Amino acid sequence: MNSLKKELLYLALGEFAALCTFIFVYRSLNIGMASFIAFSYLILILLQGSIYWFYRYILIIKKESFGPKAIKFLRFLRKLNMILLVALSMIIPIIKSSNKDLIIAIGLFLFGIMNI
Repeated sequence: MNSLKKELLYLALGEFAALCTFIFVYRSLNIGMASFIAFSYLILILLQGSIYWFYRYILIIKKESFGPKAIKFLRFLRKLNMILLVALSMIIPIIKSSNKDLIIAIGLFLFGIMNI
């Protein structure tokens, strides 16, 4: 049980560290709007993951299970992620400022999809 607590805490901190890293990388690059949207999507996914793993960690410490509000909220986030996934996949090619911007945006977007 103790190793599970550590693992959940490491997952939460790892997702948060990745989020902070991507914010720093974005701020240090001069990229277009399509890449900005892809970075924003990726950061949102990482934030959700960090909160999820930290919430699981807290539940194990308190020896509780998911409440109905948490389940409802997680379902909402899943639907929101799918809506954003479809919308952004259509928007990114339209608002690209260059081929470099499009390639970076697609790479970031695919990385965000793998993190869902």
